[in-house]
Amino acid sequence: VQESWHPVVDHEQWETVRYTSGGPVALTRDGGLLVSERAPFRITRYADLDGARPRVIVEDESIVSSAELDRAVTYGPGTQRRFTTGWTQSKFVHELPDGNILNVVLVDPEESSPSSLWLVVAPDGAILARTAVAEDYTVWNATPDGAFLATYWHGATQQHFVAKLEIDIIPVGERAGSG
Repeated sequence: VQESWHPVVDHEQWETVRYTSGGPVALTRDGGLLVSERAPFRITRYADLDGARPRVIVEDESIVSSAELDRAVTYGPGTQRRFTTGWTQSKFVHELPDGNILNVVLVDPEESSPSSLWLVVAPDGAILARTAVAEDYTVWNATPDGAFLATYWHGATQQHFVAKLEIDIIPVGERAGSG
């Protein structure tokens, strides 16, 4: 019997289980593993690659809900089911140098202009930053200088663009115009 470290989403459609139980994976500096479930939203940390007991860092249904699983399956004629990728899902996870975790979520991919949600989560699970970004970035990896290499589709020009993105976390009380 082969088992995964990652919990399996309870769903009758095997493609939904495969795609939602997966999600982005990242190695931590100390040899651990971060797994960000696609739906419902959850980041789990494995202490090491030997399969040590996992620890759920954060779960938040307001980011990606369990209901998103229903959007992952469409029904054809009769009872025929098919899988679709047109649903909100976690797409990238990365441990930042300060130990916080960056997670990028694709939002409303079926909309005419999908966006992404960028989250920074503390190791204790507190959500430190939650920012909606107008572009549907596909983040590939961190660059040596701490930025992130990403691509996005530009609808007006019908072309893919490459971007180098930097993260700057500003505490809520220090934002311009905030009280």
